[in-house]
Amino acid sequence: MRWRGEMTLAHRVSWMHHIGPVPAGLNVLHKCPGGGNPLCVNPAHLAIGDQLENAADMMKDGRHWSMTGVWRPER
Repeated sequence: MRWRGEMTLAHRVSWMHHIGPVPAGLNVLHKCPGGGNPLCVNPAHLAIGDQLENAADMMKDGRHWSMTGVWRPER
């Protein structure tokens, strides 16, 4: 989606709208109950973290492409 003139992922827009700026070099992580849901934009289910935390969360929740067999670099 577009946020202030730039294409941005919806969960990041949710974070910025409800909580504030995303610190440089960090990601908005999905921390949904029962496992991260990459489509979720509920700010209560989002957290800030670095890329290592993001990858660890994806592996823990079984969402990493190496576990799903689906590689979608366009996303």
